[in-house]
Amino acid sequence: MQLHYNYVYFNNPDLSKHSYSYICAKDLETLEGVNLVSFPLEHKSNFVRTLFLAHRSKKLNKYFTIPLKSLWYPYYFEDKFSDDKPVCFVISDRVFVTRDYIKYLKKKFAGSKFVIVHRDLMKFCRQCENADLYGDPIIDIEMSYDKGECQEYGMEHFDEIESIIDIPVDDQYPLSDVYFAGLVKDRLPKLMEAYHIFTEAGLKVKYYLTGVPQSERVPYEGIEYADHPMLYYDMLYQTVNSRCVLEINQEGASGLTSRFIEAVMYNKRLITNNADILNSKFYNPSFMQVVKNMNEVDPDMIKKTEEVEYHYDGSFSPVHLIEKIDNLLISRYGR
Repeated sequence: MQLHYNYVYFNNPDLSKHSYSYICAKDLETLEGVNLVSFPLEHKSNFVRTLFLAHRSKKLNKYFTIPLKSLWYPYYFEDKFSDDKPVCFVISDRVFVTRDYIKYLKKKFAGSKFVIVHRDLMKFCRQCENADLYGDPIIDIEMSYDKGECQEYGMEHFDEIESIIDIPVDDQYPLSDVYFAGLVKDRLPKLMEAYHIFTEAGLKVKYYLTGVPQSERVPYEGIEYADHPMLYYDMLYQTVNSRCVLEINQEGASGLTSRFIEAVMYNKRLITNNADILNSKFYNPSFMQVVKNMNEVDPDMIKKTEEVEYHYDGSFSPVHLIEKIDNLLISRYGR
């Protein structure tokens, strides 16, 4: 793939190689012309990064504003590009990339472009740090995985991204028949309805639920209530070692989601209320069931012994997101 721009991809900051953001963007590590920034100053020592984080500490800055934070700007990432292509900064990070930092980059990299990718609904993105960047003319292109919000806000659409990694199969496979992990948000009633349908059919269910108030944490076998998200690698391990993935979409969301992508990449059955998967080339009614209501769930689909195979071809790799951005930039701005 021949890129017309060089790219700096600001990932959601996390130094762990088992985190969601790291795994999703992993394919970009070796893509020529792309500098994947998983954490500011990741090329520096632990001591230097500790000073950086202390300087930006919310606790310290709550009592008095520590000046001169811009002194760190030149060290956020290493400039590895040796050619004269213009640079495009792709912003998934909503923590360290501020408007002031973007202004600094615009001065340093003449002709640079800035793209924000939204991997959650806007109502949640607007609760994140530096949410004032959304809709700001300093950003050249805004993109979202959600088709409905692309139409509502005039954004460009992209399919969700994820890099496939090697996950071992447990000696005790399957660890569950149906697996769900995630922040509950508005989905708890549907999750519980599905749970009872599955267990009454004799299926083993594993839920890992966060965001459930203590008063609503009803103890059921196979349900773990937690205060913190599971490490993404561990979640993938449970997914790979389950027979079926359960997906219940957020209210008002549209477009392909991580649960669908995980099912396709790792050849898992899928039960979902997301009708958008019907338009995917990977949709297969033998292995996937789309329901409007949980009482439509067919547990017998999960019990089938037919081997699941979607013939995944790498379509959801973040490499294709960079390719799409490159084509958008050329069509809008040339070089």
